Amino acid sequence: MRQYLTYFFSSFFISLIGLAALYRVRFSTSSTLKKKFLIYSGKSHSSAQLLAGLPIALTIIGMTPVVPMDKGVYLSYMVCAGLITFYGYMDDRFELRPIVKLFAQFVSVFAFSIFSSMIVGGEFSSFIFVVMNFFGVGVLNGTNLLDGLDLMTVKLSTVVYSTFMALGLYYSSPSTITFSMICVGALWSFVFFNRNPSKMHLGEIGGAFLGFTYLFLFTTLFKDVRSQLSLFDAIITPLLPLTLSMGEVGISFFRRLLNGKSPFKGDKFHLHHILHNYKKLSVNQTTNVLALAYAGIFSFCLVMHTLFHLDIKLAYLSSIVLIGAFQGYFGTKFWIKKGFDFSLKNILKSLRKEQLTIIDSSKVDSFEFKIIDGGKAQPTEVGKEVEDDKDAA
Repeated sequence: MRQYLTYFFSSFFISLIGLAALYRVRFSTSSTLKKKFLIYSGKSHSSAQLLAGLPIALTIIGMTPVVPMDKGVYLSYMVCAGLITFYGYMDDRFELRPIVKLFAQFVSVFAFSIFSSMIVGGEFSSFIFVVMNFFGVGVLNGTNLLDGLDLMTVKLSTVVYSTFMALGLYYSSPSTITFSMICVGALWSFVFFNRNPSKMHLGEIGGAFLGFTYLFLFTTLFKDVRSQLSLFDAIITPLLPLTLSMGEVGISFFRRLLNGKSPFKGDKFHLHHILHNYKKLSVNQTTNVLALAYAGIFSFCLVMHTLFHLDIKLAYLSSIVLIGAFQGYFGTKFWIKKGFDFSLKNILKSLRKEQLTIIDSSKVDSFEFKIIDGGKAQPTEVGKEVEDDKDAA
C-alpha cells in the first residue's frame, strides 16, 4: 500500500507543478509562450484557460513505465496516448473539424486495440480487438460528454478509477491499482484550478485522454483476470467501470432519437444540464449528486459481486439498468416531445442530415423583426434599409 501511495503523491505533485506553470503563462511576458499555451475557453464565464489536460496527460504518460505491463502493450499505449494528446492540443488551439477529431480517436483506439489484443487476447485476440475498439471509441466520447461542469470530471473519473482499484484489489491486479492511483493523483491536483469559478478547463485533451486511460485499465485488468475467469467473465469484469461513459453515450444517442433530433447533434439535455439548469441545483450540488449516485451504483454492484458472489454478468447488467433508471427518472420528461411519433420512419428521419432553408435577399422586398418587450410586439422594418445600402453601394 505504501508503494501505491508513493505513486499517488508523486503523480499529484508533478501534475500540480505542471498545472501551476501553465496557469502562470497568463502572467508571462513571453509572447511565444502565450501564443502556444494561453488559450481561453469561449464558453467560460470566468475566463478559464484551456489545455489543463496537457500537464495531466504528460504526468500520467511519464509515470506509466512504473506500471507492470508487457512491453508491447506499453509501447502501443505510449504512441496512441501521444497521438490523442497531440490532436487534443491542436483542437484546443485551432478548433479542428468534428470529423477530424473522430478520425484521430478512431486511429488511436484502433492502433492500441490491435496491438494490445494480440498480446493479451491469445487465441481470442480478434474478438478482444472488436470489444476494445467498440468500447474504446465510445468511452473516449462518453468521457468528453461528462466534462460539463467545474470539478465534474474530477469527481466522476474518481468514481471510475476507484471501481477499477476495487476490482484490482479483489482480483489481485497490481498493474490496475498502480495505474489507477497514478491517474487519480494527477487528476486531483486539478481541483485547485477547477473549483467554481474555475481558472482552468481540461479542454479536448482531458476528456479524450482520460477515456483512453480507461481503455488501458481494461487491458491491465483483463490480462490479470483472464487466468482466473472464463473468457466472457474476464471481458465483462473490466467493462463494469466503463458503464458510466458508455451509458452517457448510449442514453444521449437514444434520447435524441426520442426527441426527434439527430443523435449526432449536441444539446443541453444531459443529466447535469437538467439538474443545474432546470432543477436549479448549484454547480457543486449537481456534481455531488451525480458523483454520489454513480458511486452508490458501482458500490452496490461491487458489494453484490464480491461479498454476495453475484455473477459478474448480472452485476454488469445491474449497473446498466440502475444508471439508465437514474438518468431516466430525472430526464424523461425533458427528452421526449409530447405527441412524438415513435414509428420507425420518424426515428430514421432523425438520422438524416438537416436541410437548411436559404433565402435569397435579392428576392425579398422587406422583412420585419418582432421585438417582444413587456408582452408587446414592436415590428421593426429592416428590409428597406438593406435595399438602400445595396443601392448606395
